[in-house]
Amino acid sequence: MRTALRNLRRAGACLAVATLLASLAGVAALPAAADPGQVPAITDPFEGAVFHDVPNISGTGEPGTTASIADGNGTPVCSAPIDDFGYFQCTGTELLPAGPNELTVTATTPDGASTVGNTVQVTAEYSIQVGYPQAGALVSARQAFSGTALPGVQVQMVAAGGTAVCTTVSDDWGDFQCIPSEALPEGPLTLAPSMTVVAGSVVVGAATSWTVIADPVITSPANGAVVGDLPVFSGTAHPGTDISINHGRSGLALCTAKVGADGTFSCPMARKLFVGSLEVFPETSLDGVGSVMGTVTTLAVQVTPVIVRPATGGFAAALAVIEGTAGAFSTVAVVDGNGTTVCTAKADANGAFGCVATAALSAGKHTLTPVQTSFDGVPVRGAAVHVTVPGTVPGEVVPTTPATTAPAATQTPVATVNAAGGATQQLANTGVASTALPVAVAALLLLLGGAALAPGFRRRTHG
Repeated sequence: MRTALRNLRRAGACLAVATLLASLAGVAALPAAADPGQVPAITDPFEGAVFHDVPNISGTGEPGTTASIADGNGTPVCSAPIDDFGYFQCTGTELLPAGPNELTVTATTPDGASTVGNTVQVTAEYSIQVGYPQAGALVSARQAFSGTALPGVQVQMVAAGGTAVCTTVSDDWGDFQCIPSEALPEGPLTLAPSMTVVAGSVVVGAATSWTVIADPVITSPANGAVVGDLPVFSGTAHPGTDISINHGRSGLALCTAKVGADGTFSCPMARKLFVGSLEVFPETSLDGVGSVMGTVTTLAVQVTPVIVRPATGGFAAALAVIEGTAGAFSTVAVVDGNGTTVCTAKADANGAFGCVATAALSAGKHTLTPVQTSFDGVPVRGAAVHVTVPGTVPGEVVPTTPATTAPAATQTPVATVNAAGGATQQLANTGVASTALPVAVAALLLLLGGAALAPGFRRRTHG
């Protein structure tokens, strides 16, 4: 029993000692106040650096703390945690004011303790410029001005007195286009582009000068008029400038001229226009520098096809060659009185066409009508011509007995008759003209004795 009590007393003493030691260890393990450790520092940008965009800042500091950057006015620029290796990097949320700026870094621990690091002196420089129209160009009263600035900033074109003639906002790439809200007065014009970087910070670009002129105007033909394929355009424009009448869709110049001292111009077409609807607009420039365009004029170009050969009232061969004029590059079909297509052709750039009958025309009278189809798909019929395809000619004398075989003709037999009384008709398979027949017969009669041969012939009248 006594042994058991001694062991118990010893165990209790050991427990008391252990408890005391544990208490002392607990006191030693109480958390101490956090130590900021390494002083933060901006390493990029360096002293005297120049920014042209939002600032990108990097540096070093105590791992686990947060680095915050502020400008000289105490305005936050950006912040970022300092990583396990003691580095940080952050990008500004907005542009710095144009001109000199101070950037200061401060490191803050999780419990709020902060350490101020170094300060770097930097400069923010921004540019804005007008790219179009170029300096010295002629411009219209509603001229649009375009150029480059910082992305997403307000842009204005400002006159010498500070008055803004237009206001816009640049896009995500910094491009802008600024159109005056009111017409600009004619005469010399000087404007400068400006942009608002941040509140109270405005950057003004270089001033540029132009000359404002009145827009060129087509006065003839009038809008909506019907014209031929070689119209003459006339109107008014700035004196001494070069004027061109341009195709409304392609923008290609259809004709060019010089504007007179009185401000008028005349521009004739040298190349035939296509048949159909046409949109044109005038454009004027001086020495190729800039240009001012006028309003669009809509016209209807119409051309009527014409057969010029064979002539109406004349004669045509069975395989007739038909020639004429139509709209440039249009398709022309020549049809007879029954509406049957005789031949088709494609007009050239000058509107000339020609085709040969695909099947021989029968002897007798025929009506030939040209039908033109242009790019607009609208058919246009021209005036008909009336021709005669000869068969046998009244009054012709032919032998009743077989004639001596004549030498083979060296050319393809073609029956052609002139409208005049002295016209000739070539005989098939002989190549001998019919007006030569009486002479040939007379010569034969003389050679064979005339009287002996005469009873062998008789006259035949063709009805």
